[in-house]
Amino acid sequence: PSAILAGIAFALALWFWHTPALYAATFRSDAVYWAMHLSLFGTALLFWCSLTDQRAGRLTGLVVGIGTSMQMGFLGAILTFASHPI
Repeated sequence: PSAILAGIAFALALWFWHTPALYAATFRSDAVYWAMHLSLFGTALLFWCSLTDQRAGRLTGLVVGIGTSMQMGFLGAILTFASHPI
């Protein structure tokens, strides 16, 4: 897959699992916990493999990498600076 699609898949998985209800569910169920980790690891692996693929343009990889860093930082900021625990 392209780096752009892999980056989007990783971002969606990351934000999906950090929604309060789903994150809380990982503490109640081993199956949900492992589903979270497997989906995050799988999409992250897909993302990094697409970035290191020689056929992918370097500029595309750089832009997607920066975009991924930014969205992860934004998620971290939301969780850190929330007025109440999310």
